[in-house]
Amino acid sequence: MCEVDAKELLALRAELVADQDMLGCKITVNDLLCKMLGKVLPRHPLANATFDGKTLYTHKHVNLSVAVGAENGLMVPVVKNADQLSLCEISRKVRDLAARAKTKSLLPDEQSGGTCTITNVGMFPIDIGTPNINPPQTVICGFGRTVRRAVIMLDDTIAPHSMMNVFLTFDHQVLDDLEVGCILRVLYRASRDDFGLIMEGNVPWKLRLLEAVPAAMLPRSGSPSWAPG
Repeated sequence: MCEVDAKELLALRAELVADQDMLGCKITVNDLLCKMLGKVLPRHPLANATFDGKTLYTHKHVNLSVAVGAENGLMVPVVKNADQLSLCEISRKVRDLAARAKTKSLLPDEQSGGTCTITNVGMFPIDIGTPNINPPQTVICGFGRTVRRAVIMLDDTIAPHSMMNVFLTFDHQVLDDLEVGCILRVLYRASRDDFGLIMEGNVPWKLRLLEAVPAAMLPRSGSPSWAPG
């Protein structure tokens, strides 16, 4: 678990909400977190993987399972190729899947094939949790609510900031604490840097965050990469 300053994340969300007429969608904090994981997970193949007890499959692209509260319990629809989608595409897909999860109208393919799960409990008065892994995935990433509180700055001044906890549950057969620490460090920095850390090249981060991806870049299926002796 690590605590992050969500000030820039919330400021970015407010800016994008102000632009919703231009964008054609209303971006949520959860959309931004999904986009962030879509960029971070390919850098950590063991966290974007499935393990059946014998063989570990790493996946080139991210099929992000998104935990959704439904009337009869938790549903976990899958945003396929999340790393290849623009922010608005992710937003529309999550909204559509969540709505149909609540009406029990998801297709079987829309609930399978996930490579990692995100659970955002920010709508509840929950700061931290220990979410259960969604087998055969190796990691589930959780985000707590944002809480406004006093923070001691580097110059010893005190200022109000919106703080949020990020927490991971992981399969110890596949990942060790060092790898998980590296993932949390990237998420910590990404949440504070206007997503600058996870934007490649010289394209302005906001344009890259919103850009669409050609259909030709759709992924191939995962392949086995490692099996224990």
